[in-house]
Amino acid sequence: MRILIVEDKEENAYYLRALLQGNGYQVESADHGVQALVMAGQALPDIVISDLLMPVMDGYALLRYWKADSRLKQIPFVVYTATYTEAEDERLAYDLGADDFILKPCEPEKFLARLLEVLSRDTVSKPSMAGHEEIKEMDTLQHYSQILIRKLEEKTLQLQDTNRALEKELASLKGKLASSQGDELVAKAVDINGIKVLAATLDGADIPALRETMDKLKDKLKSAAIVLAAVSDGKVSLIAGVTKDATAKVKAGDLVNFVAQQVGGKGGGRPDMAQAGGTDPSGLPKALAGVSDWVRERA
Repeated sequence: MRILIVEDKEENAYYLRALLQGNGYQVESADHGVQALVMAGQALPDIVISDLLMPVMDGYALLRYWKADSRLKQIPFVVYTATYTEAEDERLAYDLGADDFILKPCEPEKFLARLLEVLSRDTVSKPSMAGHEEIKEMDTLQHYSQILIRKLEEKTLQLQDTNRALEKELASLKGKLASSQGDELVAKAVDINGIKVLAATLDGADIPALRETMDKLKDKLKSAAIVLAAVSDGKVSLIAGVTKDATAKVKAGDLVNFVAQQVGGKGGGRPDMAQAGGTDPSGLPKALAGVSDWVRERA
């Protein structure tokens, strides 16, 4: 008994192969509908088990071609899906001629029993449109289109949720990375007339991570003037922070502009916190190296 599996996810195909081969079946597998049609044309299977959501040609399209082919339509077609689970999804599959519609996951014993039941039938299913007027086919195709649109909308929403979760995770990782770098930077601060001065680049940090690290550094250094920078996609992000006890001598806005002007940018903000951007990362090392002397002239 030869079974053709049509499944694009390797882990699912592997599970079916193991289950069916372990029960004495000869198994071949295809990644999508087009490949399945080619393989079936070369050697007819005794039954096909197909997923629905696949690239190139999905299971619905494969089923429609299968039942329209003079040789293939005599071979039972079983749908096995975890994505198309609504009643209307099942109805469309049966309208197109599916011999069974099984939802993943299915217990191995029940799955094998369903296959045996299909194979034991004297006849295979036919599309409900067979012998009917053309309007029936148009109705089925419209139903198919509506289901595809619904699934695309569901997938879009799932991708949006996934992207939001990944963005949160990325922001958290950037914050942790910047924070760990910030802990190492504390020892590199230089004391200039009672003000701890620090100018550094944080690899992989974005603006929120720079702000978070700035707050932690100001808290640890107590009396400080700090410039933090990050480079991404050829652009420079800068944040300057000055503890309130030092703002009479050093203004964060003036400090951040001192650095920004050397990297092709400008910025501004409050006396204790200011932000800037630039377009010339090549000038950043020299600009940061000059921060200590700039503060010394004012402190």
